[in-house]
Amino acid sequence: MNIFDIKKDDVHFKINKYEQRIDIEKAFSHIKNNILQKYDERRREKKKDNDKLIRRVQNMYDDVENKIMSSLKKILDITNYDEEREKC
Repeated sequence: MNIFDIKKDDVHFKINKYEQRIDIEKAFSHIKNNILQKYDERRREKKKDNDKLIRRVQNMYDDVENKIMSSLKKILDITNYDEEREKC
């Protein structure tokens, strides 16, 4: 009897189909979990990048605000000095 003459009976076929289905489900769940993990990592990285950007912009805003305030203070001090000088 040649090995190629043996046909799979219904039981073997169903067992093989069941094993294939389980293998496919395992592969799918593995891929799904990896995708979710990568998505979570990307989301965390984006949040970290957004936080860095927010801090950087906040620092720039604070610097500009301080420069404007110091400039205004100098201008006001000069005008006050000039006004007091004119009074004398």
